[in-house]
Amino acid sequence: MIGEEVVQVYLTPPSSLPDYTPNVQLVGFARVSLKPSDMELIHFSVSAYLLSFVDDKGERLIYPGSYTFSVGGALPGKTTAVGDITIDTVSFDIDGDARQPVALSSCTNDYIPKCLAC
Repeated sequence: MIGEEVVQVYLTPPSSLPDYTPNVQLVGFARVSLKPSDMELIHFSVSAYLLSFVDDKGERLIYPGSYTFSVGGALPGKTTAVGDITIDTVSFDIDGDARQPVALSSCTNDYIPKCLAC
């Protein structure tokens, strides 16, 4: 019997960010069909834009601090109808000063808002 799962990738930003920024956000997902005991390698790419947040002046910045990606079948820390879900995590640090994620002048896609095109 084949089952389906939606593998979700969530980003938890540094706790030092302002209160109006999200505690966790969905940054990627993929639906996979598997037979029991099958495994599949899934690749996710997360752009620098998805690591950025808008400050109180309306400027989009990537902030220094410790970030965590959580990958699994549910929001980190949640229990589903079938019980606990295994969530794998990886953390990384960004050092230095807050900075813009992309040079907006380098974006060229006319069909996507300029800040999402890169």
